[in-house]
Amino acid sequence: MSKDAIADLEKMVAGLKGSGNFTIEFPLPALSQTKAQSLKDNDRDFFSGDNKMEKNIVKALDTILKANPEMLYDKDALSKLLQAAAVSAKDTVVERLEAGGGDISVRPLKPSTVRAKGSSKVGVDTGALLNDVKRCKPQVIGK
Repeated sequence: MSKDAIADLEKMVAGLKGSGNFTIEFPLPALSQTKAQSLKDNDRDFFSGDNKMEKNIVKALDTILKANPEMLYDKDALSKLLQAAAVSAKDTVVERLEAGGGDISVRPLKPSTVRAKGSSKVGVDTGALLNDVKRCKPQVIGK
């Protein structure tokens, strides 16, 4: 990667990292949005943009740029990189849902809930939310 490309990438990352200028939106059906919000309200935020998600995004972008460093100079480079970031965030959420938390701490289910649903796995009941997340095309939105 050329020195100019590295400098440009460093500027872009510095501008994005921790700046709060972007959010990743998951266009889910209304019922899945309600389920995701309910999980978050109950200390089970599978969509948390925490350190693990940030690391996964940086790793995905690094992989793309190492494979094709000159793409940084394409007119639509930022769009492509932001889309890759969104896909990486989605993959992190899917991983968390499949693991019942994974890298995030989630409040365990009440015994009555476990009996009612027949499983102690947090975040997945019918599988509808997980399937909707897998199918959605997340977008990075500037604030």
